Amino acid sequence: MRIAFWGNFGIDNFGNECTLAAIFYNMRQRIPDAEFVCISVVPEDTARRHRIETIPMWSSESDESGSRLMQPIRRTVKPVAEWARALRQARGLTAVMVPGTGVLNDINEGSLGLPYNLFRWVLATRSHGGRVFFVSVGVDSVTRLLPRLLIRCALGLARRCSFRDRQSLQRIRALGFQGAGEVFPDLAFSLPEYVPSTPLLPSRGKAVAVGIYNYRDQGRHGGVRQAYHDYVDQISSLVLWLIEHRYTARLVIGDISGDMGVREDVRARLRARGFDLAHPAYTDEPATSYEQIMDQLASVDFVIASRFHNIVLALFLGRPVISLSYEAKIDAVMLDMGLGEYCQPLDRLDFDRLIGQFLQLEREAPQLRSAIAERARLNREKLERQYDLLVADLGVSPAGHAQQRPSGAELRASGR
Repeated sequence: MRIAFWGNFGIDNFGNECTLAAIFYNMRQRIPDAEFVCISVVPEDTARRHRIETIPMWSSESDESGSRLMQPIRRTVKPVAEWARALRQARGLTAVMVPGTGVLNDINEGSLGLPYNLFRWVLATRSHGGRVFFVSVGVDSVTRLLPRLLIRCALGLARRCSFRDRQSLQRIRALGFQGAGEVFPDLAFSLPEYVPSTPLLPSRGKAVAVGIYNYRDQGRHGGVRQAYHDYVDQISSLVLWLIEHRYTARLVIGDISGDMGVREDVRARLRARGFDLAHPAYTDEPATSYEQIMDQLASVDFVIASRFHNIVLALFLGRPVISLSYEAKIDAVMLDMGLGEYCQPLDRLDFDRLIGQFLQLEREAPQLRSAIAERARLNREKLERQYDLLVADLGVSPAGHAQQRPSGAELRASGR
């Protein structure tokens, strides 16, 4: 049995990486004798992080290489070659699983972006009789006709589809997909039990993680420049307020390429306001993996963050959270975890209200921690059931041994 995970992996987004780690761990536990591979955007990074065989999602060879005369020919031939490569490498795959992340979107995607590549790999897998599963996927903005059609077709070819929240299911229904769809929690809630590798931060009082976010793409596009500067100023004000009130503040990122520039801007703003970055109650060492993010979140008492998986991982670890939300998916997970009153829209961030929410969060922390732990446990149980359904769909016995696999002809005849 050869199972491939397909996704936007290897791009230094820790949310994507923890999602892949979760499904890889759980499927390997259930089918230990299966062979697992990952179809990844940056296969070298994925292989290093997860110790898994990888397949490049697309060729890394540039259309602009070679002579100028050959470039138009390359651009014409490359899509055909990519289809041939996908068909060749999909041969022998028992299944392709698309795990979690907000992969169903066309944000910043060209005509040959992720929706097109998703459809190509799904169709290539199905053409050889393999099965396709969408597992707790998120649906973000899909505004253009072609990506909408490609995503709908890819879902229509799947054996099973599940979405990580009701908003995602509603969005996919609005795109015209009327097939069977279920709601299961984000896959990060099924990560293996966390064992801390670092102690709690030494502090004069309680410690707070402040998660930063590449808000408005760091204000690079004219009209949003002031909004980004205001965001950096508010984050800096939050850090200074925490330290002035005898908390320890830890700055955390969630995406290396997106958030490192924000970190530098916050550091610069703090220096401009007379703050010594060597202050013992402040730290901002950036993580380089989702495991390090978990260590950082586990070392604090409270979390104030915007990135979706910073929030999910904090909740997985039982930490009370305030979300500075930029998208409905964040409000959805906060509501599901009983923290709906601890949300604020990032575009209308009210600093005084944020401080009030934080003080209330601190007062109610004992009850909140108990409720968060219980809801995280229920999420894990739901995901355990989902993994069992996937294993059953693959024809695997409870002992973890694959039953005889139907032929490609049988699968096509059954519509699976």
